[in-house]
Amino acid sequence: MLFLFLQGTETIDADGCCQTCTLDNKCNVQKNSTFMASNGCISSTLVEITSCSGLCETSSIYSAEANALVHSCSCCQEMTTTKKEVTLTCPDGSNISHTYIYIESCGCKASDCSGQSTSLRRRRRRL
Repeated sequence: MLFLFLQGTETIDADGCCQTCTLDNKCNVQKNSTFMASNGCISSTLVEITSCSGLCETSSIYSAEANALVHSCSCCQEMTTTKKEVTLTCPDGSNISHTYIYIESCGCKASDCSGQSTSLRRRRRRL
């Protein structure tokens, strides 16, 4: 995961020990270039591929009514995509057209947390 720091947010903590700053960790499109390959064929030039990366809200909150922890989760994932084509050259010299998914935008989408609620259990201490 890539973290970027927001310039101008650097501060020193209360005891003067450590420097902290604010992370720019929003869910965003990340771009990378690589040679695309499929079925032994490969692109002759670099192809821009995309992914989503960043942090979204996740929490566990106690509910007195349910006497349980209620979880809320969201994941950084694609919001809009397009299909793109690239020409791949095969070992025998032939060319094939390959279609791949390109992420245009990313965002936080609600997702199912494993264990939606956790009942509180009393623990007995042995003496």
